[in-house]
Amino acid sequence: DGSSSTVGDGNSTVDDSMEIDSQPSVSTQKRKIVVGTEQLSFRKDHQEIHYPLEDGLIKDWDLAESLWTFGMTNRLGINPKEHPILMVEPSFNTRFNREKLTELIFEKYEAPALFVAKDAVLSCFAAGRASGLVLDSGGAKTTAVPVYDGYALQQAIVKSHIAGNRLDEEFRTQFETKYPDIPIIPSYRTTKKDIGGGKFAVTIHDYPNTHPSYADFRLRELLADIRL
Repeated sequence: DGSSSTVGDGNSTVDDSMEIDSQPSVSTQKRKIVVGTEQLSFRKDHQEIHYPLEDGLIKDWDLAESLWTFGMTNRLGINPKEHPILMVEPSFNTRFNREKLTELIFEKYEAPALFVAKDAVLSCFAAGRASGLVLDSGGAKTTAVPVYDGYALQQAIVKSHIAGNRLDEEFRTQFETKYPDIPIIPSYRTTKKDIGGGKFAVTIHDYPNTHPSYADFRLRELLADIRL
């Protein structure tokens, strides 16, 4: 359909991106996936923003694979065939996801060895402890995971959707309520011209072919800057 999918890698860098043609499944068309934060800075018609995770678990394996390829190739500069790989999984990960991950690492990347560790356990080890209670609050989910002697007690995990994304939405609501006369307009929709005397004329543009997912992403990015 002429559209492309873009997924960020989580770091603020420039001139660091990679295009990947993902292989389609039986029911989907071939997608051109562009990975890298530079691509997110420039609006393109029909460009969609997709996230490989949903509720903290991988749901789109094409995107996840593209991110890993990008990380190994552009970030680490390694050949995965030459290095054992440590992968970190959420403590509430499913057996299906773990098996799918293992299949990709050995069959796609042909790594010589793989170790999958739970994030809460590694957090405890990083603090020099084998047991503890790990509270992890991310974008989509907050979890409390008890760890005993290097093992995450999965049946005792507590999860909540009150996390970063929910707080951003609440911040936006509070901002719009308190300052109803101040519109929140992402920078890609504006241009400014110096008219002298330290003043600028600002023009607001409307791009009807901007995909809603991209508009939402840039709006969240602006709200995060305001919040900080």
